Amino acid sequence: MGHSNERGKRFSTATGEPGSSVGAGLMAVGGSGLFLFAASQLLFSDDPADSVPNSGGIGLAVLGAALVCLGALLQLAG
Repeated sequence: MGHSNERGKRFSTATGEPGSSVGAGLMAVGGSGLFLFAASQLLFSDDPADSVPNSGGIGLAVLGAALVCLGALLQLAG
């Protein structure tokens, strides 16, 4: 996931930051797991809607995710 520079320190191929390749790799594994879980619920469940909770916490989680995405876009733009 990364390469070593002339001093032997590991750095990310994408960002050049030391150690960031580990975090990116773990995030990719976690995202893949979430995708596979959602796909299995959609394909193999009798009623996929049963796997979605009807609580207000879901709305807060969606709002939080949207704010994180917005913050990331603002960081990239600025």
